[in-house]
Amino acid sequence: MSWLSFAEAQHTSIGFDLDSLLESYDMARSVLGADWLDNQGQKDRTVDQLHPLTRELKSSTNQGLVTVTELAMYLRSFASDPALGGVLADPRSDKYPSTLFELAMTHRWKKAGADVRLQPPTPSGIADFDASIEGLRFVVECSVSPDRVFEQADFVLPRLVSHVVADALDREPFAIAVWVTVSEPLTGDWQGEFRRIVKTLVRQVIDHTRKGTDTHVSHITQAWRIELGRITESTEDISPGSGNWDVAVRTSLKPRTEGQAEYKILEERRRLERVRVFLKGLRGIEWVKSGA
Repeated sequence: MSWLSFAEAQHTSIGFDLDSLLESYDMARSVLGADWLDNQGQKDRTVDQLHPLTRELKSSTNQGLVTVTELAMYLRSFASDPALGGVLADPRSDKYPSTLFELAMTHRWKKAGADVRLQPPTPSGIADFDASIEGLRFVVECSVSPDRVFEQADFVLPRLVSHVVADALDREPFAIAVWVTVSEPLTGDWQGEFRRIVKTLVRQVIDHTRKGTDTHVSHITQAWRIELGRITESTEDISPGSGNWDVAVRTSLKPRTEGQAEYKILEERRRLERVRVFLKGLRGIEWVKSGA
């Protein structure tokens, strides 16, 4: 597991005890359930499709280590609270970020010296927690704005295009660049349309390459402009502030030595480039039309 191997390599530099990290990992997995987590691992999911805690448990980052440890600390802190089971009753849903924030705020009140209780009854239902300090009782409701970064079109679209191109290229011995300009809010099944259009354009690039003709192809509508072409030495590269593009990403294949930890692949300098995606979109308005 990448999280475990990264924890073993990184625990000293972030000042964490390895045994404590491993215990935290087991506790976090128990929240979601090993069977459910294993089932998630069998599905082909991109990072934006993963449950937030699953994402952290698969992560090879310091944030992944810290977040998992943080959750485990709250589980220990409130292990004797009879309402903890209710708080964690549905951790697999989209309520998880709010649940983590609720536990974080309760823990801070507890560290400040308050007597705290999770999910106390109130005249109108159930609160997130209450805290009593110096004879005063506070009933608290917590809320958190959901992090929608992985759902935003300017994140989803480059990944979608990269995956479609890489899959369609298969074993072709060259790479493809994609230039996308979005000029109107996206509507309807825009992701499905992009998949179909890009797949068709990749086939055209492959066909033109085999015939030795110009590989530049395009599909233009009122809402967008999609251009593809085989990457050559003259193709613009990915660099900070690449041209006038809002997003510029590269997809490459890297070799992996048998038994090598997954996070070590990031340090591998050898790579086989497959796709470059350049994206320019709307400024100051939503990319996806509300309700579409």
